[in-house]
Amino acid sequence: METRAHYVLIGSLAVIVMAGAFLFVLWLGQVEREFDVYDVVFTERVSGLSVGGTVQFNGIKVGEVRTLELDPRNPNRVIAEVRVGKGTPVKTDTTAELELVGVTGLAIIQFSGGDPDAKLLKDTVRGTPIIEASASDIQKFIESGGDILQSINLLLSGENVENVAATLRNVRTLIDALAGRSESIGAILDDLERGAASLANTAESLESVVATIDEILDENGEGAVVDARTAAQDLSELADAITLVVEE
Repeated sequence: METRAHYVLIGSLAVIVMAGAFLFVLWLGQVEREFDVYDVVFTERVSGLSVGGTVQFNGIKVGEVRTLELDPRNPNRVIAEVRVGKGTPVKTDTTAELELVGVTGLAIIQFSGGDPDAKLLKDTVRGTPIIEASASDIQKFIESGGDILQSINLLLSGENVENVAATLRNVRTLIDALAGRSESIGAILDDLERGAASLANTAESLESVVATIDEILDENGEGAVVDARTAAQDLSELADAITLVVEE
């Protein structure tokens, strides 16, 4: 009788376990139907990305990374299986890339883009849809790093360094020379200031002469015009003579 009770207990436990497994499978199927699964393929290092990592679409969290493994056919490729919400509009032209989060070193997968008129990716293929990830900003910076270093090396070559040093020495020499002639430069500036004042006085005198000539013309008419022309010609000849003397 006791042995029989053990059999009944074992059978009951087996039935309970089987029922639990069946319910778990149903729950798992229900959960799977609430999400879409995609394989995101990277051809770059995915440092900072881990299982359970965030998947975003235009900055909004839409899912997570389920698995992360190397492509068995090509070790240069990394396959990240991601699960996103059922209503996530992943189109045939939607792109994915790796993105760092702040300065923590953690990385996420960022989906972006997609023409509103394009078809949903999951409706165009059988099985798990594949998204080829584009090069991230991190990768682009690393790839351009070689060109930057080459430019820096060229800039810091021995010839360029010597040219820059020579230029700096010449600038220093010029600064020292100007500092030594500061008094002379001050005197030149004073002369220029006095010359400007003289020109201003000359302009005022010319205005007075022009006013006087206008009065004479108004009073004496054509005879005064002839006399003024003669005087102007004489002044012109005198100016030419003075110019020759100054040139000599």
